[in-house]
Formats: sequence, C-alpha cells, structure tokens
Amino acid sequence: GPSDPSASTDASFDFDSSEAGSTFECQLDGGGFSGCTSPQGYTGLATGSHTFEVRATDAAGNVEATAASSTWTVL
Repeated sequence: GPSDPSASTDASFDFDSSEAGSTFECQLDGGGFSGCTSPQGYTGLATGSHTFEVRATDAAGNVEATAASSTWTVL
C-alpha cells in the first residue's frame, strides 16, 4: 500500500494467501466487499483518509474472520 501520508491519488495493494486455491474480496472506504485479485489498484482518490481491506476465502469456503487493512491519508 501507499505511504502515510501520500501525495499520490493512486494506490496499489499486493496480497496473497498461504492456502492454495484461495480467492479474495476487497473494499475501499467501507464501500462493500467484492471479488478482487492482487495487485488491486485505485486511481483518482480524493484527498483525506482512506482504508483498504482485503479478506481471503479458502477452497473449502471459509471466509477470513478479520480482514487485513491499511489506512492512509492522501494530501
């Protein structure tokens, strides 16, 4: 993810899972989780605070209980 604070209005996040066959869902600023792949990028972000979250679902369908998150501020 980006440094905090960041002068860039773009952000990119790399993530993976230790379990083969896992899929991912991401959300930005609480907008709701939807399917995503790594790297997940965003462009044209507004100034202010942002939070990116990602969670994995393993091949058996178990969804990660707590999403990994990153919070930063665009200046």
